[in-house]
Amino acid sequence: QIWVFNLTDSSKQFIAPGLSPKWSPDGNRIAYFIPGQIIIYDTKNHSTSIIVSWEDAYYPTWSPDGKYLAFYSSNGDPNGAYTIWRYNFENKSYIDIGQHGSGSWEEPNWSPDGSKILFSRYLSDNNQTSELYTMDSTGNNLQRITTNTYDDRYASWSKDGEKIAWNSGYKDNEGIWLMNSDGTDAKLLIKEGGFP
Repeated sequence: QIWVFNLTDSSKQFIAPGLSPKWSPDGNRIAYFIPGQIIIYDTKNHSTSIIVSWEDAYYPTWSPDGKYLAFYSSNGDPNGAYTIWRYNFENKSYIDIGQHGSGSWEEPNWSPDGSKILFSRYLSDNNQTSELYTMDSTGNNLQRITTNTYDDRYASWSKDGEKIAWNSGYKDNEGIWLMNSDGTDAKLLIKEGGFP
């Protein structure tokens, strides 16, 4: 369930059943999902609109300018693997910006300047661990930024875009790690922590 909690008076408001709520940059909308649907809640008129209704669609995340959402879905993939999609609010269009036949792409996260998308990727359908990658917001210039045999997930950018925090079991030290945005200088911050 999704709730809004007021930090001033400690009141709370129920929004809707759903998962992974994300505020829009202007604070007027909340994007969230239920399995198969990406939904937008308008905080001004208290209305909802379904912008994606497929067999599956997960983890919506806003571009910094609020013009796009990135999310992942297996829609259109012959093997049922996930790939990254981008939704354009202006013309209500969807673009598949991932690469099919290259494993499963999940958990997109926009860079603060909107130029890149960070995501986790299972390198094959049979691979049980994921690595972190970045790409341009158009789907070009794919860069792998972790290289190990552990599950690297739940990554987020620092506000200046220079650092990335993520959850990993890297070097047998499971927890929250920090690295430069190009993948260098990885350091364990919090042992056994998750979801930075």
